[in-house]
Amino acid sequence: MKIDLKQLHKARLDFIKPMLAKSVDELPSGKHWIYELKLDGYRALVMKKRRAVTIFSRRGNNLNSMFAPLVSAFSFLPDDIIIDGEVVVLDEEGRPCFSALQHSQFTPESLHFYVFDLVAFEGRDLRKLPLADRRRLLEDHALQGMRDPVRLSEVFEATPKTVDCSS
Repeated sequence: MKIDLKQLHKARLDFIKPMLAKSVDELPSGKHWIYELKLDGYRALVMKKRRAVTIFSRRGNNLNSMFAPLVSAFSFLPDDIIIDGEVVVLDEEGRPCFSALQHSQFTPESLHFYVFDLVAFEGRDLRKLPLADRRRLLEDHALQGMRDPVRLSEVFEATPKTVDCSS
């Protein structure tokens, strides 16, 4: 199914407050739900407008100077786009290390960005589209040319019963 972006509202290409996780007593289920790993990092939005990349914190602060090595890594993105994800520092074994991120004790090579959603694409606001459609646009179009340190967050085919929340 092709998504007609012209049917969507134009995006405000500036900071957009990200959707946040909500605490629940029971994991939701159904065909419209997907599961991803929770990474220990900083939630961030990346916007590219007129070839300029801006990394925003979830509260709208500009993080470009704090994460300068990541800014140039997003040069592959097309203009008029906003992606949602998480800045993560990986240790020598490839595990997220929040302490190193929090205390700015990391090398540029250990800094990564995991993309998990597409908020705006080709100047259109995608937030009213189902997550499956946003994810398809993200994978098939928006992230063409992606390479480390930018990574796509893995999605798991699972049911609430098979997801282990104990660790």
